[in-house]
Amino acid sequence: MTSIQHSADTQNAKLAVADLQRQWILEGWEKQPGEHWTFDGKVGHFYDWDNSATSLHDTFDPQLRVARSPKEWADAFEPSFAGMNSALHAVTDEPDVLVSGDIASATFEFCVRLEAGDSKVTGAICRTSHVWGFKNGKWTIIREHTSCRVASVQEVQALLGKFEPQKL
Repeated sequence: MTSIQHSADTQNAKLAVADLQRQWILEGWEKQPGEHWTFDGKVGHFYDWDNSATSLHDTFDPQLRVARSPKEWADAFEPSFAGMNSALHAVTDEPDVLVSGDIASATFEFCVRLEAGDSKVTGAICRTSHVWGFKNGKWTIIREHTSCRVASVQEVQALLGKFEPQKL
């Protein structure tokens, strides 16, 4: 492989992973009012279900668990997330991706407006880092770390309006 081919392959991988990172949050974790949401149905395909190196962590989990499989992750988040009325997201800092062979590291920031089943609305701004592995012709998440800070609903609404105006 020439250095030009390698450079093009790396650039294509960076673009593919960045696109997946955006899909993961904007499609996978998005929930419209009345939508039936399941982990398998919405985000399961983003994860590597067979990798023994899996490690998934999110500060929004009250128990601060480290899941060692997508199944554990689903068990941790599906009950509360499925019970929400809605979850609206916008990417506020685009994915920054590094690729080395069949491993990619990506980080980005997003905001979220969550409406619980009891209609209580909260906002958060989160930064997620993923390690993606390329296997069987596709990129999947092996590792995930999300750190969130609670933000005012007004701050999040302003960000949603700025970055994703169609969601207001």
